[in-house]
Amino acid sequence: MSENERFSTVDSVVFALSLLMSAGIGVFAAWQSRNHATTSDYYVGSKQMSVIPVSLSLLASFISAIAVVGIPAEIFYYGMEYITYVLSPLLAIPVVCWVFLPVFHRLGDERNITSAYQYLELRFNRYVRLMGTLAFTVMTFLYMAIVLYTPSLALSQVTGISLWLTIVCSGGVCTFYTAIGGMKAVVWTDALQMGFLFLGLLALGIGGLITAGGFANAWEIAVKGGRTQIFNFDPNPIVRYSTWATVVGGSFMTLSLYASNQSMIQRYLSIKKSSHAQIAVLLNIPLKIVLVLLLALCALVMYAHHWDCDPLLAGYVSKSDQIVPYFTLQVLGFIPGATGLFVAACYSGALSTISSGVNSLAAVFLCDFIKTYYDDRHSREMSERKATRISKILAVTFGLITIALALMCQLFSNSVVRLAMSLFGMLGGPLLGVFILGILFPKVNSYGAATGLITSTIVIGFVGICAQFTDHSWQKLAVSIDGCSSANNTTDLYSVSTTSNSSSTEATTLLSTESPDKDFFYFVGSISHFYYSLISSFFCIVVGSITSILTGNNTVIDPVLVFEPLTKCCCWMPPVVKNIDIENDETKINMKPISVEINENGFDSQIEKPMLNGGNG
Repeated sequence: MSENERFSTVDSVVFALSLLMSAGIGVFAAWQSRNHATTSDYYVGSKQMSVIPVSLSLLASFISAIAVVGIPAEIFYYGMEYITYVLSPLLAIPVVCWVFLPVFHRLGDERNITSAYQYLELRFNRYVRLMGTLAFTVMTFLYMAIVLYTPSLALSQVTGISLWLTIVCSGGVCTFYTAIGGMKAVVWTDALQMGFLFLGLLALGIGGLITAGGFANAWEIAVKGGRTQIFNFDPNPIVRYSTWATVVGGSFMTLSLYASNQSMIQRYLSIKKSSHAQIAVLLNIPLKIVLVLLLALCALVMYAHHWDCDPLLAGYVSKSDQIVPYFTLQVLGFIPGATGLFVAACYSGALSTISSGVNSLAAVFLCDFIKTYYDDRHSREMSERKATRISKILAVTFGLITIALALMCQLFSNSVVRLAMSLFGMLGGPLLGVFILGILFPKVNSYGAATGLITSTIVIGFVGICAQFTDHSWQKLAVSIDGCSSANNTTDLYSVSTTSNSSSTEATTLLSTESPDKDFFYFVGSISHFYYSLISSFFCIVVGSITSILTGNNTVIDPVLVFEPLTKCCCWMPPVVKNIDIENDETKINMKPISVEINENGFDSQIEKPMLNGGNG
């Protein structure tokens, strides 16, 4: 590795400044809130956050270093078909804005909810709420671990610093500013970190174009390498990146993130007006499109540079996810600070996701477990000061758990992109299904919701387990090492001790075209991970609906808990009740049932009846 390809002092300063700025925002947010420390301030920024920073924070929550490091590597080996994923937000995000978001915002205003899964208790019962919280907790912990591991691997690759040290240091900084600053710190650091992310990708894309001789030359090389096919309408579900998978399956994956995930819903609630929250979400459409196109550009120039010398096959790196940082040093190493900017971009995506996850986990644990238990045991609500103090302790605890899990990520051999998206499908998909049942199927009862959630999790879990034991790496496009110099093969400083073993094992399969025996388990395990959310939510909806019919359907419904236009559809709605309040572990529900008459405006309340206790729904 030449002197120009090293991580210089200037690069280290740029990267360190990015971390210090994030930590500084956390300190400032904590100082600003010192005299009015409440859970509302800590979790939803007192509902006073602005549209632009929240929109950037929404984008940052699930972009992370997985996108920066993983997506260009995916395009490098599988071609441009991935970029059709940019079409999925065009379908999914408007649905979120006009179907799901208004329901959550009404509950935030009228019932003062903080946890998204409080909705599940209001709509169904406490057991469904706890199952939703558990699914979100497992998904978020595992995803945060992958997200922290990915940029730490990149930094270790370009600096030579040990992987465990980079994980501990970066995770520690993120945990610090999230714990002390709460939602305000999370949102504003997310906005800052998205700036670093876009700047880093622009630097790599422009630098790559210069070394590749321009866009036309890079595109011509990609055409010869078979990397430029964008649309693939093959309906076979085992095709990794067909247009059906990325657009249709990707839309349900996007829905699972924006319509049923605590991290996103918490941000909707941080904006005072529902209309402003809708604008923040809609802005994610152009932002996502620009981001994916920038990542595709980085992949294009990376292939133009390495079309005849695949770093993985040549043994220069040990995993495909190390190719991007390897390429970054080659292209930007001669510009002081440019490599540091790109590493800061990787970390910016990671830290924003982790801070969002830690803050959201603290919120659901406080609201769904601790406060519920405390209120039941002491027959009074927990004080705001105590709740805020416990929130900070939870944030620190969850940050440390994330660091520990990240240190274990080296045990996984799959690409980080597939791991992350598989997690969202296997755990986010069933959650999406149960929220769809609650908001769009008013007659579905608690038995249906619980059965649908459990069944869909089992089904998609089986698919995910099959995927872990299915060898489908033969689907990758061909690569070459004909242009690699023999000197690099023996002296390149990127080589690691496992190069001749671990990397050659993965690299050899890239060129393999021999298909394994295709039995049922192979087919199930080879289903594109883009379909996971679609499959799991479909099973949840179907099983939940059938179970509800068999168990007598829902008997009453509070109209604030469903998509508002449905309240005007008498054939779709059960009798309406208002003012549902959660009381205790038996899910006693105080409701004022009202007889209804259908008029041209929908349901019209007429006669108040005695109080009910409990209920099917």
